Amino acid sequence: MFVFSKDVTKVLSFKLKQVYVDNPIFRLHYRLTFCFLVVCTVLVCTRQYIGDHINCLAGSHLTNVINTYCFFMTTYTVTRHHNSSLVESGLIPHPGDKLEGEEGIRRHNYYQWVPFVLFGQALCFYFPHFLWKTFEKGRIKNLVAGLHSVWIVSGKDIDIDTKKIKVESEEKRLKKLEGLKKNLSALMLFRTNRSWAKDLCMCELLNAVNVALQIYLSDRFLGGQFFALGRQWLKAENTAPLLDEIFPKVTKCTFYKYGQSGTMQRHDALCIMALNIINEKIYCILWFWFLILFVITCLGLLWRLVTFFGHRVPSFNKFVWGQINPGPSVSRYTVKVLSRKFTFSDWLFFYYVGKNIDGKLFRILMSKLADEIDGTTPSTCSGSDPALSKEEPESRMIVPNHHKSSLLQADVPDYPGEESDC
Repeated sequence: MFVFSKDVTKVLSFKLKQVYVDNPIFRLHYRLTFCFLVVCTVLVCTRQYIGDHINCLAGSHLTNVINTYCFFMTTYTVTRHHNSSLVESGLIPHPGDKLEGEEGIRRHNYYQWVPFVLFGQALCFYFPHFLWKTFEKGRIKNLVAGLHSVWIVSGKDIDIDTKKIKVESEEKRLKKLEGLKKNLSALMLFRTNRSWAKDLCMCELLNAVNVALQIYLSDRFLGGQFFALGRQWLKAENTAPLLDEIFPKVTKCTFYKYGQSGTMQRHDALCIMALNIINEKIYCILWFWFLILFVITCLGLLWRLVTFFGHRVPSFNKFVWGQINPGPSVSRYTVKVLSRKFTFSDWLFFYYVGKNIDGKLFRILMSKLADEIDGTTPSTCSGSDPALSKEEPESRMIVPNHHKSSLLQADVPDYPGEESDC
């Protein structure tokens, strides 16, 4: 058997389940959104510092000077000439380009700050995760170490050389499970994890606030044109005029200098903004993604509210715990005891413990924890409901006698104000 297992490990690769202390919605913020914004930042910076970020046509030998001046002093378009029909009729060369007076000018200076704003937004989306990791301090990971992979064989350890992973035996993991049960009992008894759920909920709420804040700041950054960007883009038959108004590809710039005789000379330049080709795509995607992310995050907060009001309902807990680790159903006695004793902090902490350990071990843990919390076993309860006293055939896992003899059956008194089932 041992020789066979060594041969199998040469062909198979094993990957331990990663320990998660948040939900998939949370990970959309600090993984997907953060990575997308960082990629956009790199894309904009690469185009800006390798390619020509601005190229102005001034018809003089001052091209390089005018390019630098117009990039730092901003360019502009004439708002009353943002009309595609004028371009088609040949009255103006590009949308927003024509001789202008003092009024009707829209200056565009955001393009200088796009990479900085995108990177700042990326950091904002990562901050709630950083805050939560600081609060959590690896408590779940330390508790479930060695309990989140399947059993291979009993009585020995197997070293999997391909991934440098050690899969522990059933005996060792049952001992670790016993330690986990004692730790959970102590946490419940002394209420030492009371802030765990509060910190997680605060960080989840911070995610929703951050998305709303980024939508508002993006609108301010683009001069009040971000809110309606996606809606107008969907309605417009031809999206080019709309995008040209917000992200003009051709703009105007005026450069003044003194001539050799001291006379003021005016250089009217037409500037090609190559970066806006990328900027318009980035912000169109961000408009739709921010909207989707905000809706999903609000639904996640709604689910958290449901768990807060339903964490003491046995039928709700049986469904939720069954979804964490599918398998044989947990007995009604176990679910009832845990539902009655858990505070919301205990419930949420136990929920994430269950998500990060093997399903078989989780069901054993629930049964042992319920027995220790209740201070007795269902079969010794006099006058108890037979439906609750009788274990369902598939609800409990069989544990060898030499393990049962070592279990700590400590009496944990009921909390004040709560009646015993016995």
